[in-house]
Amino acid sequence: MNQLDRVVEKLNTWPQRSTTGLVFHLSSPAFDAPRTRGGPCLQFVEILWNANDTLDFVVVYRNHDFFNKVLGNYVGLGRLLKFICTESGKQPGKLVCHSVHAYRDSTQQQLRALIQ
Repeated sequence: MNQLDRVVEKLNTWPQRSTTGLVFHLSSPAFDAPRTRGGPCLQFVEILWNANDTLDFVVVYRNHDFFNKVLGNYVGLGRLLKFICTESGKQPGKLVCHSVHAYRDSTQQQLRALIQ
C-alpha cells in the first residue's frame, strides 16, 4: 500500500482528533544516497486534520527555485490536497510551505519582463 492510500484510509477510518497528523516522508536514508544536486526537493509532507474537518498541508522543501519552479509546485500541492480531501470527504485548509534554501534562478532582465 502506498503512502497516499494509507493517508486516505486513515482519514476515512480514524475518529477525528485535534492531534491527528499524518506524515509523508519522501526521502529515506536507507534507500536514497546523498545527492549534491538534483533529485526530489520536496522532503516532507504533514497533513493536519482540524476540528472543523479541514486538512492543512505543511510541506518542507530542501531547495526551492522561486522563479522557475514555485508556482508549479504550489499548484501541484494544491491539487494533491484537493484529491486527498475529495477521497476522504474533508475540506482543504491551509497550505504552508517551508523552504530550507529558497533562491531565484533568473536574471534581472527576466525579473523585469515578468513584472511588466
